[in-house]
Amino acid sequence: AFTELWERYSFYGLQGILSFYLLYSLADGGLEIAPAAAAGIVGAYGGSVYLAQILGAWLGDRLVTPKRMVLVGAVIIMVGHIVLAFSRDFAGLGIGLILIVLGTGALKTNITSIVGFIVEDRSQQERDVSFSYFYMAINVGAVVGPLTTGFAQNEWGFHVGFGLAAIGMAAALIQYLLSMKRLPARAGAINNPLPRRRVPLAVGVGVVGIAVVVLAATSGLLRAENLASTTTVLALVAAAAYFLTMCTSFLPLFLAAGIYFGLLFQKFTAISILITERIDLQIGGWTFPVAWITTASPLAAVLVTPLVARLWTLLGDRQPSAVTKFAIGLM
Repeated sequence: AFTELWERYSFYGLQGILSFYLLYSLADGGLEIAPAAAAGIVGAYGGSVYLAQILGAWLGDRLVTPKRMVLVGAVIIMVGHIVLAFSRDFAGLGIGLILIVLGTGALKTNITSIVGFIVEDRSQQERDVSFSYFYMAINVGAVVGPLTTGFAQNEWGFHVGFGLAAIGMAAALIQYLLSMKRLPARAGAINNPLPRRRVPLAVGVGVVGIAVVVLAATSGLLRAENLASTTTVLALVAAAAYFLTMCTSFLPLFLAAGIYFGLLFQKFTAISILITERIDLQIGGWTFPVAWITTASPLAAVLVTPLVARLWTLLGDRQPSAVTKFAIGLM
């Protein structure tokens, strides 16, 4: 939970100031990119982080142990934030974001799997409570990240904020290294190893995928303005492929959750543009840090989680099913 807290600290700490870094003028330390392009980049970045988790989950299940995937992912994310902290141009921004996307894909699903391994022999009630607190750690990071990086950006500039996210990721790495020896045996095993005869096919698919992305970018087919739309299409295709092999009863929940998160993450795109263009952030002689506005929703989750976890404990066997809980949460 603490490792994931720091990883989310770095992710949301960056998300909280990224849009403004793209939108602000050069004189204010930004890159002065058009709003449509900025929204496309931020939307594509957020979507790509979740797309990369499909690859990370597959690698952690078929080729590399989950424990090692989390370790490698943490290192890559930290390097990505360091690149952002010291780079001052658009190329550095791209390299840093790509590293963070790949690292988060490696870490995020595999650390969640490890939590599942830890609680797999416990009752449904204990598993639900455990994941509630794990999710609360995520939201603590989502609150503290923008609060601190937003303040740093407000006082000393964007790159100090990016550097704080790198320090947060270093804290996650230290926390994880100290905890690795106590992880369950399944975390250090490849649970569904890929047969050797299928390795060349997997490598070929990866090479083709990279080639397609590079070709689309160099030909002008993939541009900042359409990055978010392209990522959305890819996410839907990937989801459709997943549901071909999964129970279709979860499809309505998935679609509803997709709409919910699509609306929620507008705080990093459309709302950021609204703030930049229309909101007066001056309070006397002090400027309100723009990233602080993004902390309202995760703070609400942090405050309510202990109450929800307590409710499931009190209800015991009378508590609703996981699917019903999901539906209640959406409502």
